[in-house]
Formats: sequence, structure tokens, C-alpha cells
Amino acid sequence: MPLFAILNQFQILKRDLRFAKELVSGVTRWRRRLDYVISELAGRTTESLEPEMRQVLRLGLYELTQMGAPSHALNEHVELAKAWVRPAAAGFANGVLREAARRAEAGKLPDPAAMAGGSSVRDRARRLGVVHSHPTWLVARWLRALGEESTLSLLVCNNARPSYSLRANGAALAAADEEDGAADEQGAATPAARLLRRLRALEGVEATPSPLLPSDFVRVASGLQSVLRSGLVARGLCAVQDESTGLAVQLLDPRPGERLLDACAAPGNKTLLAAGRMLGQGRVVALDVSAGRLQALRNAAEAQGLGAIVTTRAADLRQEAAAARAAADGGAAAASFDRVLLDAPCSGTGVLAKRADLRWRRTADQITQLSTLQDDLLNAASAFVKPGGLLVYSTCSIEVDECSDRVRAFLGRPEGGEFDLEAPPPGLMPEGVVGPDGCVATLPHQHGVDGAFAARLRRRGAAGA
Repeated sequence: MPLFAILNQFQILKRDLRFAKELVSGVTRWRRRLDYVISELAGRTTESLEPEMRQVLRLGLYELTQMGAPSHALNEHVELAKAWVRPAAAGFANGVLREAARRAEAGKLPDPAAMAGGSSVRDRARRLGVVHSHPTWLVARWLRALGEESTLSLLVCNNARPSYSLRANGAALAAADEEDGAADEQGAATPAARLLRRLRALEGVEATPSPLLPSDFVRVASGLQSVLRSGLVARGLCAVQDESTGLAVQLLDPRPGERLLDACAAPGNKTLLAAGRMLGQGRVVALDVSAGRLQALRNAAEAQGLGAIVTTRAADLRQEAAAARAAADGGAAAASFDRVLLDAPCSGTGVLAKRADLRWRRTADQITQLSTLQDDLLNAASAFVKPGGLLVYSTCSIEVDECSDRVRAFLGRPEGGEFDLEAPPPGLMPEGVVGPDGCVATLPHQHGVDGAFAARLRRRGAAGA
């Protein structure tokens, strides 16, 4: 169970809960920089310290340097070292943290920007990685792909407080407006406009229509916790969802009456947005290997009034494709869907502002392994696209290995031989998100949303929409 869910089970003051969340999130985000300072003060690497001692010192240093805690507050961390590590460890923790407090007061804390090193990509990546608390291998990739200026902007963006958006559920909002007697007042309002009317009635909430997808998404500048407490999300009227996910569905452009397959559907944000676009007409099949996550998707579909057209199936896409190719009625029938969405498992390097832990959990080897999986899933998804139909491949990665490279590789294999990379029709996508190759790509520091990628692949055959 996630730590914050556990904390919520206890009778903890909201103020204390917010403080605990800030500590955990902040220490996770700034871990590498904190470790550099601790190593300089302690005269030894943090890897040589006991894990519990590392955490105590990280917490104390973060509270001192990032949260402005007075030096006497460090007594709590010394006591924590005594209880969590061992009684004799209190002296070491006290020495390191008191030295940090003295240097911080004098403006002389160790500064990783002054680290010695050469001018190679590896050396620059190491310095930037310590200063901005990212792994060296990842910074080096970005330096090569984006250049130094853009990489620096991305690092700063990843460490800033993340922003959040809400996806408005048009069907549920229209039904709620009808119940409230506001249907005539709302008229032909967009889902986002209906949601904004309700948000403006909540104290402390500042929200505006998304500049990218203004009909379906709302950006929340402040007051997200008030929105969650209001019940709007629990009632299915909206969902916390980044606008970048909506761009993949916008590129898919589902139409009423069509058959749509979401091939790696959980947790279902894209599934439900696509289903909402179909206005209750047609069929959406949500496929995923996780039965538990599909049940959550099913519950959300029911809450949002979309249960009639959304069906779920717990299965491996690759096995389903093999069955479908072997027999016309095996699994979900081959080549029977108008539109197929493959939101593939990926490294998630586009969402590091919201998921700071991912930067420490990913490795370069994992990206290679994920690329192989993505190839297999693209091959499998292609089996379900009927002639003239669309396959949209998307990720929440900003690594070219997982994005445009996978599309090019697919088009060069037999499974992609009947497909063409297709630019979106004029007016479908917002300005600034479509590259010269016709693919959709966002970067957090350029577009103000999570980093993401999507490509539109048309299967040759009957004319498609």
C-alpha cells in the first residue's frame, strides 16, 4: 500500500500529513544533491552509511535547507537517529547536522556546481546530475538528444512543484446538470465549461481551460485538494489526468458507432476519454494483463456513465494477437477494429515531475528491454486494425528509443508493411505539438504538460476517416 494511503488511515492532522508528504516527496526528488552535501560534511560517502542513517540525514538536511527549519528542529532528527539506528548513532547525526546548520547560516554549504571535472558529456552530465538531482546516465542522454540549454530547462522543470489538470467527463456532467436543473443554463457547453462552473463554486480553487484541449481539460492552479474533497472525482464528474494523455486520444480521433480497442488500457484514463467521445454509440474493448486494474477501470466507467459501451478483458495482447491470427474467431477477432490505441509500457521519463521516484528506479538497460517489449506489442496490436483503420502508438517517455525509433522499426518489419505513418489532418491537433515527421511530442519545459509521444499509423486498404 502506498505510504500516503497508510498515513491517511491514521488520525493525523491535515497539517502534519501535508508536512510528511512534503518531506517524502522532497527528499525523493533531491536525494542525489542531499547525498553530495552529506558526503562533503561527513567526510565519507553516503553509500558507506547505514540506510537508516542516510535517511535521517537526508530528512534533516532537506528540512533545514529546503523548508527553512530552524537549527533547533534538528534535535528531532538526532533523536530519530538514536531510536531508528542505535543510541550511539545520535552523536554522528548531531555532528553532521550541526555542521550543516553552521555552514548554511554562513552561506557556505558545499555547492555541487563547483565540482571539478572536464568538459565531456559524461563530466557535464555528472555535474548537472548532482546539482539538479538526476542520474548521470539520464542527463547524458538528454544532453545528446536535446542540447545543454534544453536539458537544463528540463531538469529545472522536473524539480519544480508539479501542476495538475482535470479531465471533464461530459456524459456525467450533463446528467448532473440535468439533475440540478442547470441543463438549460449550460446548453451546448463543453464538458470543460460544465466542470469549470462547478469548480468556481469551490473555495480556494483556481482553474482555467486547458490551452491545448480546452473542451475536455481544465488546469488547476490551486486548490486541488479542495476539488478532491468536494466529491467531483468520486462521483465520476472529472478525473485527475494530464493533458498529454488527452493528446493521444485526440490523435486517435474516435467517432460514434466505431469499434475501438485500447490494447494496454489500465488505468483507463485514455479509455474513458475515448469512450466519452463516442457519445454512447459503438464499442470500446479495454484489454490489459492486470485483472485488478481492469476492475478499477470498469468501476470508473460505470461511475462516469460509460459502462454500456466499455467492456474489459484481462489478457496478454501478444497472446490475443497470436490467437486472432490463428483463427478468425480467436480472442478479439483479427482486423476488426476501426481504431486501436497502444499506450505502451515505457520508462516514464516524461512524468518525472510527478513521479520523482522513477528517476532512481530506471536504468539504461531497462530502456533497451522496454524497446523490445514495445516492438512486440506494436506487432501484436497491428493484428486488430482493419483495412483503412488507425493504430495510434503512444508513450509517456521522451526517449527517442521508445518513441520515433519504435515507429520506424515497426514500419520496417513485415507486421508494419501495410501501415503508413500519417500526419494528423489539419485542425485536429493544437499548435506546437506536431513535429516535422507528423508525430505528436510534448516536453514538460516547453509545453507545460507531461512529456509524451504519439504516432498515427494508417493501415492501407479501404478509405478511413
